[in-house]
Amino acid sequence: MVKEAANELKDLPSLVQKPVGHSIQARIYAEDCLQNFRPSAGQLDQVLLSKKARVETWLRDGVTVTSLYDPMLAKIIVHGDNREDAINKLHQALEETRFYGVTTNLQYLQALLLDEECKAGCVYTQMLNGFEPAENAIEVLDGGVQTTVQDFPK
Repeated sequence: MVKEAANELKDLPSLVQKPVGHSIQARIYAEDCLQNFRPSAGQLDQVLLSKKARVETWLRDGVTVTSLYDPMLAKIIVHGDNREDAINKLHQALEETRFYGVTTNLQYLQALLLDEECKAGCVYTQMLNGFEPAENAIEVLDGGVQTTVQDFPK
């Protein structure tokens, strides 16, 4: 912008490269989609991030996530040859991502990527109003001293 204001940019169209491929990102939030997107808090026992995506995050094992700040935990970004390829890569990256200790919107995002309208690029402002995918989750209402909940393969 400074160079433009100083009239130092000559032939601007020649400086802009033609886009190649398709990029897509997912924002992972500490929220419970089954409870009207209620914020989720807790200590992260383990964070597993996909090596097949660019991940922007501040998290590491042992960090406590509170409900006092923005609930965004990470951005997962992929690039593909086209939209379909990018969606497939993002879905795979989300499957490899885990945040043990807090509830996240990971399964919600994975279900959205499998939705036919989303895959076709038919997204619109009110699209998510009726979107309520099934989610593999349990809610511990009153855990005891020896209560454990463990991950189980899909």
